[in-house]
Formats: sequence, structure tokens, C-alpha cells
Amino acid sequence: MKKYLLLVLFAILMVSCSKNEVQISGTLKNASPLDRIELINVSSASSLPIMNIGVDAKGNFSATPKIEEDGIYLITYARQMNFIYLKKGDNIKITADATEFPRKMKILGDGEKNNEFLTQMQSYIEGYMSKIDMQLMSKPEKEFIAAVKKIQTDVDKKIEELKSKTKPDSEVVEWKSDEMKVNLLMITEQYAAMHGVATGNPSFKPSAEFTKYQDGLKGDEKKWIKTLPTYRSYLLIKSQEGFTNFMNTLQNKEISTTEAFVKYIEGKKDIDQYTKDHLIAFIATQYDLQPQHPRIKQVMEVVNKSIKDNQIKKELEKVKLAIQGIEVGQKAPSVDLVNNKGEKVSLSKYEGKPSVLVFYASWNPYVSESLTPSVKQLATQYGGKVNLVMINLDDTEDQFKKTEAAMFKGLKVESLYAKNGMNSETADKFGIYGFKLPSAVVIDKDGKVASPAAIGNIDMQIVDALNKLSTAKK
Repeated sequence: MKKYLLLVLFAILMVSCSKNEVQISGTLKNASPLDRIELINVSSASSLPIMNIGVDAKGNFSATPKIEEDGIYLITYARQMNFIYLKKGDNIKITADATEFPRKMKILGDGEKNNEFLTQMQSYIEGYMSKIDMQLMSKPEKEFIAAVKKIQTDVDKKIEELKSKTKPDSEVVEWKSDEMKVNLLMITEQYAAMHGVATGNPSFKPSAEFTKYQDGLKGDEKKWIKTLPTYRSYLLIKSQEGFTNFMNTLQNKEISTTEAFVKYIEGKKDIDQYTKDHLIAFIATQYDLQPQHPRIKQVMEVVNKSIKDNQIKKELEKVKLAIQGIEVGQKAPSVDLVNNKGEKVSLSKYEGKPSVLVFYASWNPYVSESLTPSVKQLATQYGGKVNLVMINLDDTEDQFKKTEAAMFKGLKVESLYAKNGMNSETADKFGIYGFKLPSAVVIDKDGKVASPAAIGNIDMQIVDALNKLSTAKK
């Protein structure tokens, strides 16, 4: 009886865990093995992928990403993108031609109705907007407002038509309607900024009727600032002139854009704290949280002090991890890896002398040409005084074995594989994403991180870090 109760409890726990995941699978025709499918939560302040998968030789793919909330996600492939609506526990099946994916795709299973609505609406809007008169910004204000109102009426009509046809959830319809309103706000704001220049009338100011129409488009700001990145862009466009003027008054011209923006926005009493948090995060990720930025430390300090929302702070820490790696001096995380014989290997095995952990995948463009010479140079320069640990992040163990045999044959390196590749615990703990490959980090003899993450051309960054460790020198 006790054993039966334990089995029931285990089953309940398994079901509850699966509710935080979605199953995404499908087939892409004409797919390239070098292109990846990524999934991004548009509500996230980090904009980092939560899924990165490739296709097999037949174009098949499958993954089970965890999602924090039901909602709209961005699906990307080969520099193309589209929106997809996901609910926890969904089983989504996708078919498409890779040359059109994800702009055009067929979704079956859970979420079929929601995503058919989104796909058809996106296709309609792209076609509609491509036909808009490019001279719209030069039209008299009344004609401009009339033209924008017609866009709104036509899109609303299409929303109602597809709502009746595809039967999506109300949340999906509401999101698409809100997104369109934000797009119209963006157009009106562009008109307000550009019309005077376009017509040779620099003194032009929008009328009260114009402002009234803009106000009528606005909705729930707290919801919009979280779920619509375009709304964050809109608010920043509105503040652009004021922020530029503020920047010109600053005595310290060396501070980052984020530091300056925090000084600018902290005095804005008409903007609530949650909106400020999102706007600060947006500025930080767009301008300053970048590899090699000289003021990342100061940016993170001002971000942590000025942002009050803990979830946004957590997401920005993920961005910092992605671009800088684990903080120097911290213990390297414990992760499960396997060698080319399928045997489990712990990173603690390599303690006792410095190690260089190199993360790579076969689908990373030119990885063999760029990485193999660097590894050869490190092996020659440091010999047996340093562990060279190659950590593969391919989708399958079979692909790992083929790749490591081809790239590192004859080299004295340790070849390991992180199960589940880019979606592994290893990638998560070390902050590894597709844009970061190949990358490397130095670990000292005590298992502590001894260098920031080196991305791309790893030679000089890694050599500098190793030369600081006396035990690595010959």
C-alpha cells in the first residue's frame, strides 16, 4: 500500500511539472541544419531565448521548453519571426516550408485555433500595411487622422471576421487588438515628429483633436508595458526629445545611456514605478548590457538600485550572465556531462590544475575553422599544465560523437557532451545561448571561475587569463 501511494504521489508530481512545459514538434521542408528555431517570451525583460533547437536530416524537430506563463511568444528561424500563443501543457505540432517559416506555418494540436487566428491576422496586416500611401506623413492632419481611423476600422473588421472563423481564446483576440492599437499610436507619434519637417513647417504642433484620438487608442498601461514590447518602444519614442535635451545638460559625458536614463526618468512623477522598471530594463538591454561594454558593473549597480520589480531584476541578471559569464571568483556550477563513451563526468574531476572550458556546437557557422586552430594553439602553449575541456552543445549525443571526432582528432583535449544541448542545465547555468558560440571560460585549480566569458575569437582573452594563473605557466 505504501509503495502504491508513493507511485501515485510521483505521478501527481510528474503531471504538475509537465504543466509548466509545452511540447513543440514538427517538420520543416527544405530546412538547413545550420539554422535554429528559437522561442522568446515577449513579456520578458531579457528577450533571451527559452528554447533553441535544430532539425534532423528529415526536417523533424522536437522540444519541451518550460514557460513561466500563458501568452504570446516570438518564434524565430533564419532571421524570420512570427508570434505564437502558448499555454502551459500544450502539445503543439508545426509544419511549414523553411523558406517561409515562421511567417507562414500550419499549427495543429493544442492552440490550433489561437495560432491560426494570429497567423492569418499577421498575414493580413503585412499585406495591408504594404499598400499604405507612403506620403501619409505629409498629409494634412485631418486627412491623416481619417486615414489612420480607416486602418483601425479595417483591421478591427478583419479581427471580428477571423474571430468568428477560427474561434480563438478571448485573450489572443485582445492581445492582437491591443498590439494594433500600439502600432497606430506609433504611427501617430511618427506623424507628430515628422510632419513639420516633411512639409517644411517646423512650427507644426498636433491639435487637440489629434491628441484626443491618441488618448482614445490607449488602454491598460500596466498590462501593455508587460505584454507588448512595441508599447515600451512607443513610450521611449515619446520621451526621446526630452531625454536628448536632458543628456545635453549632463556634466559627466562618460556615463552609460542607462545611467543617464535613470537620472532622467526618476523625476517623472507621472510615470508609475512598474513602467519605469520596464523602460529602464529596455534601455539597458538595448544599449549597455553588451559584451565588452566598459561600464557593465555601473549599469548593473544602477539597475539594481532603481528597479523595484524582482522579476525584472532576475531577468537582467540572466542577461549579465549571458554576456559576461559567471562572476570571477565564484565556484563553477556542478553540471552533468558525459564523455564519448557515454560515461558521466563531473567538472570537479579537473580540479588540481587550471581548465579552459570551451562551449561549441557543430551548427555554429565556421566553428571548425575558427575553433580548432585556437584549441591547437592553447594545447601547444600550455601542454599538460592546463585541462582543455571541450563541451559540445549539439542536439544529440550521436552528433556530438561525430563532431568531436572530426574537430579534435589527435589533440589532447577532454571531449564532453551536455545532454539536451542548448536546452541543457549546463547551457542554463553557464548562460550559453546561440549568439554566444563558441565561447570559453577559465577555471582555476580550485574549480573557481578565473575569467569573464570569452566569445567568438577566444585566443587572446583566454591566454591573458591563463597567464595570470602562475600554475598554468610553463
